[in-house]
Amino acid sequence: MKTNIKINQLVVFLNLLLFTIFACKKNPTIPKLTTEAVSGITQTSAVSGGVVIDDGGIPIINRGLCWGTSQNPDTSNSKTIEKGSTGFFSSRLTSLISGTLYYVRAYATNEAGTGYGGQVSFTTDPVILPDVLTDQIASVTSNSAISGGIIASDGGAELLECGVCWGTSPEPTIQGQHIPCSSCSGEFVCNLEELEEATLYYVRAYAVNESGTAYGDELSFRTLLSDIEGSLYETIVIGTQVWMAENLKTTRYSDNEEISLVTDNQEWSELLTPGYCWYDNDDTENRSTYGALYNWYAINTGKLCPSGWHIPTDAEWSQLIDFLGGEIVAGGKLKKTGTDLWASPNKDATGESGFSAVPAGVRHDTYIPVNNYGVFEGLRLSAWFTAFNEASSTFAYWLTLNYTSGEAVLRDSAPKNIGFSVRCLKD
Repeated sequence: MKTNIKINQLVVFLNLLLFTIFACKKNPTIPKLTTEAVSGITQTSAVSGGVVIDDGGIPIINRGLCWGTSQNPDTSNSKTIEKGSTGFFSSRLTSLISGTLYYVRAYATNEAGTGYGGQVSFTTDPVILPDVLTDQIASVTSNSAISGGIIASDGGAELLECGVCWGTSPEPTIQGQHIPCSSCSGEFVCNLEELEEATLYYVRAYAVNESGTAYGDELSFRTLLSDIEGSLYETIVIGTQVWMAENLKTTRYSDNEEISLVTDNQEWSELLTPGYCWYDNDDTENRSTYGALYNWYAINTGKLCPSGWHIPTDAEWSQLIDFLGGEIVAGGKLKKTGTDLWASPNKDATGESGFSAVPAGVRHDTYIPVNNYGVFEGLRLSAWFTAFNEASSTFAYWLTLNYTSGEAVLRDSAPKNIGFSVRCLKD
């Protein structure tokens, strides 16, 4: 009898237990959780998390974070999946867009559904412009140059392009002439080609990322002038005039015809036709530094200078002298400074015009003091230049600079068969 009572009691207990389990399974709830504040924000990532407070009475299937650019994101948006049940979890949000507002919610899913934590928001760091430096100009020719840049910072994003832009006006941009370089890692180099000769160019390096285009400091350079033989010359702007900044050294006219080289002193002194020579008949020592000496007949052919350039007239020499303050001081401004080429004291030489006159001397017609002919004189002591137009039927204009004076003396009494230095002036 007692045994039957105990069995009945056990059956009742089991029924109650089964009822309780069944009742619990029949009424599960979605999880309850909170969303953690966002931290570790960068341009493309961030960190957040959540705390599952209540699993809803049944196991958690998935939990993590969901996010998007619209409010109240859910698991149909971008999401992470983390393992675990109740308690804290952390997730990293990746592949974000810089400078963008995002909304985030923690979520947890069980068989009853998905519960969400409160919404938090954050904005990814913006991408800033790159920091780029313009590299020095090098290897300048009449139609090309080399420049480039240095990437100091990519602005926190991938560089899409880098290179150099240039133009004849200040502050060139990539809307004008520019060339992308092949590599944008650290230092980059670009070749500037198809430039106009004897032209002032402005150059800036540039770098592009998703935030925009940044430019380096502006540098400038002037392409060189090329004669018919390919010799290159620096040029300089003085006032409204553009001058060669070196003495001419061509042995051919601009039409490629040879100029007569005259080495014999007697022949030179009696010459009434075009001719040229090197000081002391030594082109090895004197050609590159001092250029050639030409008589007025060669100058007057109108074919000595490169195309687009000409021998100045006496009026154009006067314009230069006047711009530099007059004869008394212009010579010092025209002369190259120092005593490496000019003899001491090279008085009043400031070189401020950029003309860089050198003391190439002169070859006389008849050297009266010793009754000699075709003698060379004045290397390191004086510079002699003439004008295209004649002063008279027998004389040419001549401009002299001297190591003992800062004057620039323009006169009209030079014999036409004297050997002069030549500077060309842009048309």
